[in-house]
Amino acid sequence: MTRVRSSASSCVSGPSIATVEYEGNKAIDSDDITEGIEVKANTILSQPAVRRSIQKVRDMYAEQGYFLADVKSEVVPQKNNEVLVRFIIEEHGQVSVRRITFIGNDNVSSDELRDVMFTGNAGFFAFGSGGPFRQDAFERDIAVISALYYDRGFLSVSISTPRVMLTPDRNGIEVSITIDEGPRFRIRQLRIYERGPNDEEVEPIEGAPQFTHDGARQVRRLLQSSRAARRSRLDPHPCTEITATPTSRPTRRPGWTSSTARWT
Repeated sequence: MTRVRSSASSCVSGPSIATVEYEGNKAIDSDDITEGIEVKANTILSQPAVRRSIQKVRDMYAEQGYFLADVKSEVVPQKNNEVLVRFIIEEHGQVSVRRITFIGNDNVSSDELRDVMFTGNAGFFAFGSGGPFRQDAFERDIAVISALYYDRGFLSVSISTPRVMLTPDRNGIEVSITIDEGPRFRIRQLRIYERGPNDEEVEPIEGAPQFTHDGARQVRRLLQSSRAARRSRLDPHPCTEITATPTSRPTRRPGWTSSTARWT
């Protein structure tokens, strides 16, 4: 049992919280719970704040994969118009990820998306379990999926808030992720500059290749073989600046982007 005690009593008519206690919390430290909830020692008791704090503790446990955690509270009167607030926590076990499904991923397979995720990939020693759900790992997964789409030219990809459901046996969860891929952008204009004394522009490269986040290396290879690079005896350098942004007028040429490279 952990207690957080106030340093002084309140002089107002409503009861003040002298002590906040936590029972049963092993997975989450008491200090972390105290930091995350509204109910604090040396403040006026508020039942709505207690209810919100209960839900906050449940959310904190859910983020760590404890979807079955149960949280209750009790208020114990003390001397001098003070009360003790006790949160009683039954953590139960972490819930494993049984299945991850994707909706709207027309251009990237579900298997490929699962391969880049931590969530659902527990490793060799999991023996069939998808591993426990963790919110921080899942947020990383969403960022990696977005980067994968971005790398393939889907610059406006949008991933909705996932739907998480307990399995009927309440020992696992199923995660459903909806993806709006948007259009696949192509390079409308590729312009390469060499920063020379006269700021001369290198011969433009023809064609409209698919946009990829890996375009920097592609452009460096093109520069390496270009007549201008050979004539100037320039060696591609990591400080080459390459920017690629969607066209500012997508209604005129939807699905196109501009790319600019400057040779330093």
